[in-house]
Parts: sequence; C-alpha cells; structure tokens
Amino acid sequence: MARVSWYGPVFYEASRLEEKYEDYQRALVIAERGLNQVPKYGPLWFIALRLHERRSQQQNQQNQQSSNSRHSQQPPNSGQSNKPQPPPSPALTPRGAALQSVAESPAKLLASGEQKLPPPPPPVSASALAGGELPSGAENGSASGGPISLTTGGSNGTGPTTRWIVHKAMANISNELTWKVYFEWAQIAERSGRFEESRYAFAHSISHCPKNLRWKTWLAGARMELRSAGAGAVAAVSAAENGGGSGSVSSGSGGSGGSGGIGSSDRIRIARLLLNRSLDEVPKKMRATVLLE
Repeated sequence: MARVSWYGPVFYEASRLEEKYEDYQRALVIAERGLNQVPKYGPLWFIALRLHERRSQQQNQQNQQSSNSRHSQQPPNSGQSNKPQPPPSPALTPRGAALQSVAESPAKLLASGEQKLPPPPPPVSASALAGGELPSGAENGSASGGPISLTTGGSNGTGPTTRWIVHKAMANISNELTWKVYFEWAQIAERSGRFEESRYAFAHSISHCPKNLRWKTWLAGARMELRSAGAGAVAAVSAAENGGGSGSVSSGSGGSGGSGGIGSSDRIRIARLLLNRSLDEVPKKMRATVLLE
C-alpha cells in the first residue's frame, strides 16, 4: 500500500484480509485509506458498505453482552425472592412505524408493467426511511469534497451512516456502477428490517441497472418482498397476542396498519410480479435460477 498507493486492488485485498479475521475496524481503516487515494475504485466502496454493516453488528453484540454482564452482576433486591427470573422478552424492532407508513411509490415502480422504467421516484419521508433522505446532489456527483472518513464522525461519534457512505460513493464512483451502490444499500436495509428503505434503493437500482443485469435486481427485490411479508405477518400475530387486535389476523393486514398499508398477501403478489419480470429478462442459460425461486 505504501509503494503503490494509486492501485486500488491492493487496498481491497488488504481490507478483505482483515475482514476474514473479523477485525472490521482495521479493515475499515484500510478501506478508508484506499478511498482517499483512489476514490473512483468501485470495489472499495462496496466492501466499505459491507464492513460498515458488520462493524455495526459487532458493536451491537458487544454492547448487548456488556449490558447482560452488568445485569447479571447486580445483587438481588432484599425484598424479592431469590427464585431466578425469566429473561425479559426482547423488544420489538422499530419496524412497525416503517410498515405503518408504507409509501407505495417504490413498490409500484418495482411492480410496474412498463418495459421502460420511469425515472426514480422522489425519496419517501424521513420517518419512513428511518434516517432521512439522501442529500441533494448525491446522484449527479455534486457532493461536497473533503476527505472520506469511514471510522469517525456521525451523530453518535461511532462513524458515518450507511446513507452517508452511499452519498459519498455516488459523488465519486462511475455512472456504470451506480446501480450496484443502490443494490448494496437495498440489501443492507433489507437485512436490518428496513423494508421501505430497501424498496426505495431497489427501485433506484433497477432504473440505473444495465438491461442484461436487471433480472438479478428483480430477483433480489422479490426476495425482499417475501421477507417483508413474513415480517409483517409476525408483527400482526404479535400485536394480536399482546392484545393489540381482536384476536384474529387478517391475511391482508400484514402488520402494516393504517388504511393505506400494503398487507402480506399484497407483498406476496408483488413478489410474484417481480419474479415474472426477472423471468422475462433473464438470459436463457440462467432461467433455471429464476424458476427455482
């Protein structure tokens, strides 16, 4: 890295080495150094997004373990029984609000029957996206300059958000890889349960994707919709069991709530539409992959 600082692959491979040993902080430092030297090298942006996600997961696990350790070391209250208490029920993730405020434009774009896709929809509300919209100019490269920092900053001092990394990637990466940045963002949001944010990113990925690769994005979008339908059904059952409903769960509720929500059955229907779009565009030698899905 010291001798060929202009060569992006050496930073990429060094970062992958640290990732292999789960030292995500060091891997991010290497990726950050590489991006400041070669900001247009796409694979470094993709690994930076993945490392940022894994480091966040690792930090959350460490914080949870530390919290559990402190809780187990607290002496029992004198007025309470020494009988071991069952562990507290895990808090539900803040998915309900996002599911209740579903913005249908990304889903409509994904399920559009038009062969030529319209321009990407405007960003949905900040509350639905759980973190705000991309800054203006993120797609046309008019982002402000300055060094790229992946390990410091952020509102809580733990580093930038995924959205910030996407914003900086858009300002530096070539237009041919724009779809891939959105694709990575969509999958990160999906794994975190932020399905509306994932739909938004998938819709942009499809509209930027080369036609010969678009079938992969349709396929990934279908998987996301199925996962969203399952999460919505679980949320609805939990709400009913906790007294939040009448005791029965409608197949169309899907945990989305509100009169304008999209239920689980609608999500499954959308997933089928996306799979059909993928089947229409997939190369002949890859049709079996889509048919298995």
